[in-house]
Amino acid sequence: VALTGVFVSRIVLVACVLVVFGGIAQFVIKSVQLSTLHTSVFLEAVGMYISTTAGSATLIRILAGVVFSAVFWALYVYRPRVFEHRSVLALLAIPLLVFAYCRALVSHATANPFYPDFSILVNIVHLIEKDGWAGVATCIFLLVLFNTRRSIYGNLIDRLSQVLTVNMGFLSVTACYIIWLHLKSFENIFTTAWGTAFVYIALSAVLLVAIRVAHVASGALRTSFKP
Repeated sequence: VALTGVFVSRIVLVACVLVVFGGIAQFVIKSVQLSTLHTSVFLEAVGMYISTTAGSATLIRILAGVVFSAVFWALYVYRPRVFEHRSVLALLAIPLLVFAYCRALVSHATANPFYPDFSILVNIVHLIEKDGWAGVATCIFLLVLFNTRRSIYGNLIDRLSQVLTVNMGFLSVTACYIIWLHLKSFENIFTTAWGTAFVYIALSAVLLVAIRVAHVASGALRTSFKP
């Protein structure tokens, strides 16, 4: 259990670094672009960017990433056992929710007249699901690729696979809603870029679910034939 906790914690810390530096890079790039566009100094462009919804959302995302990273690192180094308490995990979820809200705030949902507040909420859930899916899939990939202690990490891989399967189901629901906001009609499925993307995503989801079902079924068969 200790080894699996160390593995997951290190993955989270790496992700924290990527999130913070990615946000800073985006903030700097956009500010430089504004500076070039308006032929102004960089600091003036920073002020212009922060005054926009996209700029303020990016800045808040960076701050949320810094807060989460600092708290998680401090607890990981000095009080690792507190991660066993759900209340601590709930507190850590707050900056993650702020991060997801700021991302949804600059999504296409805000410009859609169809219940924009509800659409933003669905986008928040979708972003959490999508990031969670990518994170869990990355963990499984690394465990399978570099796993030299299969007896220790085997149960973790199985649990992560179950989480991935459930997450895919919820992810499909929110993804369909978001895409439908742009399609607005079944006729647009085969005549627009969003429709083409929907078809590809749907086929990929079906393929992933089929692979998971085949994997579970093969495991059940192997178990049933054991003497």
